[in-house]
Amino acid sequence: MRLSSRLRTGALLTISAAAVFAAGRYTAPGRGPAPLGAAVRGVGNSTLLVPVPEEQKLPPGAAGPGAAGKTATPAGAAGDRAQKLLKSLTPGGGLKNQAAILQFAAGLDAASARAAAMSSLGKGWFGDRNSYQLYDAVFTRWAELDPEAVLQAAKTTGDQFFRYQTMNAAFAVLANKDSNQAWETANKMGTMRNESRRIILNALSATDPQKAFDLASNSQTADRPWAMQNLMAQWGTRDPQAAGAATMKLPAGQTRNSAISGLASRWAASDFESATAWASALPTAHERVNATSAAIQTLSQIDPDKCLAALRKADVGNNRTGIINQAMSSLALRDFDGAMGRVSEFKNFSDKAAALGALAGNVTDENRDKLLKLAATLPANLARTIYEGGLWNQLESDPSKLVASLKNIPIASIREQAMARAVGALGYSQPEEAMNLFGKLQPVSQTPEVAAQVVSNLAWSSPEKAVEWAQGLGTEAQRKAALTSAIGIWAQTDPEKAGQEIAKISNPDTRAEITRSVADSLIGRSLSEAEKWASGLTGSDRTAALSKVVEQAASQDPDRVQSLYARFASGMTAEDAAKSENQAVARNVAAQLAQTDAAKAAAWALTLPEGGARDEASAGVVAAWAGYDAVAASQWVQNLPEGKSRDLATGNLVGTIARDDPESAWTWALSIGDDSRRREAAATALQGWKANGNREAAHAALDAAGFNDTDRQELMRKLQ
Repeated sequence: MRLSSRLRTGALLTISAAAVFAAGRYTAPGRGPAPLGAAVRGVGNSTLLVPVPEEQKLPPGAAGPGAAGKTATPAGAAGDRAQKLLKSLTPGGGLKNQAAILQFAAGLDAASARAAAMSSLGKGWFGDRNSYQLYDAVFTRWAELDPEAVLQAAKTTGDQFFRYQTMNAAFAVLANKDSNQAWETANKMGTMRNESRRIILNALSATDPQKAFDLASNSQTADRPWAMQNLMAQWGTRDPQAAGAATMKLPAGQTRNSAISGLASRWAASDFESATAWASALPTAHERVNATSAAIQTLSQIDPDKCLAALRKADVGNNRTGIINQAMSSLALRDFDGAMGRVSEFKNFSDKAAALGALAGNVTDENRDKLLKLAATLPANLARTIYEGGLWNQLESDPSKLVASLKNIPIASIREQAMARAVGALGYSQPEEAMNLFGKLQPVSQTPEVAAQVVSNLAWSSPEKAVEWAQGLGTEAQRKAALTSAIGIWAQTDPEKAGQEIAKISNPDTRAEITRSVADSLIGRSLSEAEKWASGLTGSDRTAALSKVVEQAASQDPDRVQSLYARFASGMTAEDAAKSENQAVARNVAAQLAQTDAAKAAAWALTLPEGGARDEASAGVVAAWAGYDAVAASQWVQNLPEGKSRDLATGNLVGTIARDDPESAWTWALSIGDDSRRREAAATALQGWKANGNREAAHAALDAAGFNDTDRQELMRKLQ
């Protein structure tokens, strides 16, 4: 039997975290300024770390690139001076701090600026404004003096913060020197090309928006719509008429829509009438709605009364509810009583619900009772909006009052839903109150998920009480969920007692599931600790816990997995060995081992005793192996003796190759001995032909296969 050489290949896509950095900035709570759109994480997360080049390891006082021919303070001292300056500044930023920082940076030469910048390596994203502003100024100074050296540093670092700072500084400087040359340089930045382009566009947006527009128009990157929206927002501040004319030159599509939205939003902030007049003259209905919505939405925060007035006669499509909610939220923050009085102005249900939702979302301790009185006068479908949002601030200020307020909700169905939400929320701050409230819910609302929430926080402080409550729940599903949560948390602090508690559980299925869950929890902290805990258990509990340890060891510690599996298997009773979940362990282990060394995994699978575990292990080997070397996997399957192992492995082989090589998949499918598995594999092969648009070949193969009429008709339906 020959497998076609047409095999599926998959590209490994590695995405640097730097690639998501945008050129703008915002201030992340507690983290200082960060790139707009970036995932703010510690150094090294999702980034390919590369060795720091020797030029970055210069001893203190040594000159760096670009320093030749210049006389300066020893470069190594600049980092120390930067740290000394930071210590002298008043915490929290301020104009005096900024002046001192700028004065320091302006006095640096290239070598000293480089040394000061290098002192930020390994420090990650700064949590205080002074540190960020200092290094922002230092990197800018370095880029002004030697942008090429700054870019070289960007290419050779694995520090996310350092890479962002170097690229942002260098390309901002280059863009304002020669934007065309900067763009060419960005195109040579490999995986950092798109980020480099964003920085250039952001810099030019403030100095030469027409040039930024020309460059962005010709960019084919996935984030072009966002870049154009940002550009038009900035251009609209300076010259909205020119920005509007440029927008109309874009072809219809997402980028043009984004540009329209960005321009209309910013234009409306300074001249709402002109912005909406421009919006109303746009050529298509969806563009008019887009622009009008963006313009009116701008008013929702700066002038909510004017926003709501404009909304009465404007067509904003599906954006209406969101705009009302934002405008009413702004009003509620300024004058809650006045905002409540505006609710009667809204005539239809969706508008009123949006307005009430805004009030509920901005309610305070002082005006909550007023809002609840209003809810009592409303139809149930509108009152629900208040009850579901207006009570929850009490959770922080007065949890007991929240419970009392729930009793006053007049509609039973709404009261029940609000109580169910309260149970889960109270579990984190008032677990005993949550337990009491859980008992008052209707049985249909006493879900296992809510039960688990109730005990999760209590288990950290009083695991015995959490377990006792969980054991007294009314259904097995509730007990299982709550005990899993409570004992899993208990195992983090006292695994021995958690194991003893597991042994008291009478239901074997519940006990096994909880044991596996606790083992998983311990593995997340330490594989060796989980192994030690599992080894201290007995009987089926030990088997359940070791199953998780063995599966995880296949990826974390493959050299030990075979001995661990032997220990796992040796402790099983015949009844345990026959369980599908225990046989699946062999499959999972074999599949994981095959990712690293398929031949070794295959050899291990064949050392297992004949039976379910060996069958599953063989299937697991092929499931992984065929994904990257189907030829070798097929050769191994060919040599397996006929029987269940070969049938299972063949089925996995067919499933992997059917799309790329349906002819070979069909031949393999027909070799399966078990009737039901042969039909299943044949159906998979037929669907591969169908996906490739070759139904004729599939029909011909099916006609010649010799299936009985019933099976043939069933398989024929797969091709319809």
